[in-house]
Amino acid sequence: LGLPEEGLTSLGVSALLHDIGKAAFDVNDASQAQTVKLLHPTVGAEMISRLALEDPAPMLVAYEHHMAPDGSGHPERPADYFAHPFSRMVAVCDRYENLTKPDAYGVALTPDRAVASVLAECGTKLDPMYAKVLVRALGVFPIGCLVRLTDHSVAVVKARGDDPFKPLVRLAYDANGAELEDPTELNLAETEMSIVEVVDQDDLAMSVSDKL
Repeated sequence: LGLPEEGLTSLGVSALLHDIGKAAFDVNDASQAQTVKLLHPTVGAEMISRLALEDPAPMLVAYEHHMAPDGSGHPERPADYFAHPFSRMVAVCDRYENLTKPDAYGVALTPDRAVASVLAECGTKLDPMYAKVLVRALGVFPIGCLVRLTDHSVAVVKARGDDPFKPLVRLAYDANGAELEDPTELNLAETEMSIVEVVDQDDLAMSVSDKL
């Protein structure tokens, strides 16, 4: 997006502190779940305001990151209220993260499905410009995607490629299903192989992070 270093620092601090309001609650207490959801933005903004930071962005992001473009979300605000750009950026990243980590039922979306969900929420729950920027940065198969290739081998996406459908991958299992102790990297753009499906890491009882 062309942000200067000072802006990136401000955005980074704001992102790190956006959920600080949850520290005032017992997030493991199911009976507080709705209270935490509705009040942590206001509480977080109040906590950061006591720090008297010269930069107002962290306080604004803590307060605004659950405000959706269509007027939904919380806290409530006037119809003409417009959230800070950093708040809208953090909201997009926060949504992607929440989609890809297990919820209370142990369910998480694979990265590619999370990308599709983020795009589906453009303009309603998420700022369309920043959502599309994130998706472009992640690619069709985001880093960490576990994928099956045309020869039946399984690999982890390590980096984007010039072709969004042919990223750089690290092989985890060979075509016979044997786990590779010394995974090799493969640029799909330089081979005739392609991705045929995304695999859930739980189906293979493995952790993608161990292969990256």
